Amino acid sequence: MKKALITCASIVLMFAVFMGIVFKSYREVLREGISEYVNETVSSELSSVMYDKDINYVRIRDYQNACAKALTGYDIVSDKNEITSWLELIVNSTDSNTSFICDLEGAGYNERGKTVNISDYSFFEQVIGGFDEGSSGVIIINEDTFGGRSVAFINGLKLSEETKGYLISILNIESLSEGIFEKQELIDYGAWVAVRGHILIEYGERLRNKDADIDFIWEALPEGSDQSKFQHAIAQRNAFFEEIPKYGYIITVPAPLSGGALVALISYKNMNNALDEPLHDYYAMYIWVMVLLVLLCISLFLGHFIATLLNKRNRNKKDRNIKTGLLTEESTERQINSYLDESESKFGLMFLIAINGLKDLRIAKGEDGVDVLIVEFARKLSEKYRASDIIGGFDNGEFVVFMKDISAGKDIRKQVDAMVMLMHDFKTMKANEEGIVSLSVGGAVAPKDGRKYSNLLAASKAALTESKARGAGQVVFYHE
Repeated sequence: MKKALITCASIVLMFAVFMGIVFKSYREVLREGISEYVNETVSSELSSVMYDKDINYVRIRDYQNACAKALTGYDIVSDKNEITSWLELIVNSTDSNTSFICDLEGAGYNERGKTVNISDYSFFEQVIGGFDEGSSGVIIINEDTFGGRSVAFINGLKLSEETKGYLISILNIESLSEGIFEKQELIDYGAWVAVRGHILIEYGERLRNKDADIDFIWEALPEGSDQSKFQHAIAQRNAFFEEIPKYGYIITVPAPLSGGALVALISYKNMNNALDEPLHDYYAMYIWVMVLLVLLCISLFLGHFIATLLNKRNRNKKDRNIKTGLLTEESTERQINSYLDESESKFGLMFLIAINGLKDLRIAKGEDGVDVLIVEFARKLSEKYRASDIIGGFDNGEFVVFMKDISAGKDIRKQVDAMVMLMHDFKTMKANEEGIVSLSVGGAVAPKDGRKYSNLLAASKAALTESKARGAGQVVFYHE
């Protein structure tokens, strides 16, 4: 049974190790697949959003450029109504929050004809320093008057021969960035950058320079990212996906119309969260397989245990006399030989007990009377001797008692005294109240009188013959 238990435990352990190795390999393969899938999915979703945003962005730029050409030759004062109509066209046809025109001193008006003067704003220095007649571009501004952080589309104008100025349209970054990254649960940080890497909008928390004022996206990227490859991908409008050591992954989605790109950073933690969902079913399957295997092993073990008990029970039934419950002669011989064969140092004491007068009892009380006597005497033997002793009953009315580990003289004398008491009790048994039967006992000692059952039985029979010759109630040991 112990061997069966060890076997079952070994099967469970080996299967658990095997499944662990398979699971680890499967996890790595799945990680690569999930990474590619996340890249493709996030890139696809961002591309879709980017296209819509890009169209709006480019529409402002295109309207701005068209209006800049149309305003050539206009007088900023006398042609105010016509210029206001063009400004209103930009605002009504695009996502621009406001559009205005101003001279080189920053004075002008917006699409509603309201007076505007931007000379006191911090970004005006960038305007006059970066834009000449016929030039165009964008800058990032952060002015409360224009709704906070915004993109300013700027065109340098030549209005009349005497007047130069600027056409400026403002696009609030909140309206520009709305809906780009919010639905992407895996993204830790995102940004829309211009073609040279200038940050237009940001989402989430930067990994570097969290509280600093920065202009370029690579100032926000984690250590270990390849800036040159990243810059090249944006400049060439190529999609980009790469693992950043000790952090996670970077994805860029090019803006097809305006240039620049969307940049998304995904940490290992978030990627593992994406990995856990498809692995959930595998975890469950693994646990169920292990549970079923354990239950199977328990079933096999219980089956083996029950089969062993049944076999032992059946063997005991075969080994024992149905009437007395004592061992049969064959079982008695097998158990005694098995014990003595274990070691040369094994020893023991054998008593061969014969019931005298069974023939007379059969005449007096019939076969039932004999059976009652034998069964009652067998019960007395079972009660008197140890569970480790070997007790057998034979069909001829003889019984064998083999007591293990008995060899010293004092121990033998003690057992003889106990046998004499048994003889006395036998006389007073209810089944023998008329005193018709009596006992005679022959004894032999192992290994002195033999190391096999057959030798001990022969010696005990010789001693029993002498015991009967001496008269009933005698215990005689074999002697040559």
